[in-house]
Amino acid sequence: MASAGSADTGWILSLVAADARTVAEMHPMLIPLFGIPLNLDIPFIFLIFDFKWVAMIPLVVMIPVLIPNSLLMREW
Repeated sequence: MASAGSADTGWILSLVAADARTVAEMHPMLIPLFGIPLNLDIPFIFLIFDFKWVAMIPLVVMIPVLIPNSLLMREW
């Protein structure tokens, strides 16, 4: 904004409310964004400690399956 007097209070309040709503809607999506990798990595680390290289087989199988799955889900 060029100056503080160029915008009225209602317009600024509307912008702030829209931003606050966007942040409130994104909050539930951000928690799984950080939680899901932890839920997948920690058990996988335990499997590696217990079964050594054999624990890599599911990962090697899962990666080629996830690529076509992600491409198919984009079309939905």
